[in-house]
Amino acid sequence: MNTKVLKMNKIMFFWTIVSAIAILVFVYIYLINTIAYSISDRQKLSEIITLKQSEIYNLESLLLSESRKFNKDMAFNYGLTKTVVNEALVITRDNSNRLTFNE
Repeated sequence: MNTKVLKMNKIMFFWTIVSAIAILVFVYIYLINTIAYSISDRQKLSEIITLKQSEIYNLESLLLSESRKFNKDMAFNYGLTKTVVNEALVITRDNSNRLTFNE
């Protein structure tokens, strides 16, 4: 009876080790797969960022070239005139050593 229990324990231990190794192999393959997809996604995003940055550069250079052509007459024709409705007036005083400015 004692040998039968030991034999059952050895068989159970063997299958436990085999199952643990199989699970570890599966986890390893899953992690390698995840890393590969992450690298692929990062490369795609890097390419997209490069394209968008070049588009932004082209738009900025177009804006700079067009802004040189812009003048007051053209702004007035487009309705971009400066209208001051309420102009604030700021009054400042010099520093004083006294507590009051009334003197």
